[in-house]
This record gives sequence, structure tokens and C-alpha cells, in this order.
Amino acid sequence: MKDFPFTIFIIFFGLYLILFTCHYKIEEFRYNSLVLSITESAQVAAYQSLDNVVRGEIGTAEITSEKFQTNFEKKFKDTVNVKLENPRYSYDYLRANDGTIMAIRVAVTDETNTKYQATYITDIGNR
Repeated sequence: MKDFPFTIFIIFFGLYLILFTCHYKIEEFRYNSLVLSITESAQVAAYQSLDNVVRGEIGTAEITSEKFQTNFEKKFKDTVNVKLENPRYSYDYLRANDGTIMAIRVAVTDETNTKYQATYITDIGNR
């Protein structure tokens, strides 16, 4: 009977460790899943938003930013497997001297103001 408080302490400490580990793994899955969905959606949206009018010259391709944003948001809503309420999107484009898009950084902010971002480097015109 004298070891009873110590036994109760060990049980509560074990439960705390189990709950902490479960919470950490759930948040890790959420982060990895969202970043993977952002990366895949950005890649697909970049290929879908090619401006085929510019393809008159070999080795050139151009992505239109307005079309990319609409394609990305639609594709992201289809591929994400984590519940998001009212996600906010922000786009940052790295442009070359001639105005073509070289890289796109997409950031998605969820309802808890956590920012998930991924960068897609376009290599479409370099093929």
C-alpha cells in the first residue's frame, strides 16, 4: 500500500507520454500531407496552365499566373486529405528578366494561422 501513490504517478506519466506522442504524430502527418498536396497540386497546375500560344519557338513555354492560381486551388481541394476550413492561399512568383515565371512559392494558411508552403521550380521550358 505504501507504493500506491508512486504506481498512480507512473500510470499518469505513461498516459501523458502516450497522449503527447499521439498528438505529435497527428500533427506530423497533417504537415507532411499538406506539403505533399501543395507540391503535387503546384506541379499539376503548372502543366495545366501553360500558355500554348508562346510555344512558337522551340524550348520556350510560359505559365500564366491567373490560370495557375485557379488550377492550383481547384486541384488542391481535390487532392488534400486533411480537413481544412477556409484555407488562404498566397503566391510568390520568381520571374526572369523577360517576364517568364521561373519558380512559384505557394503558401497555404489554415484556420489556426499555420503556414504550409512549398516551392515549385519550373523546368518546362528547359526540355
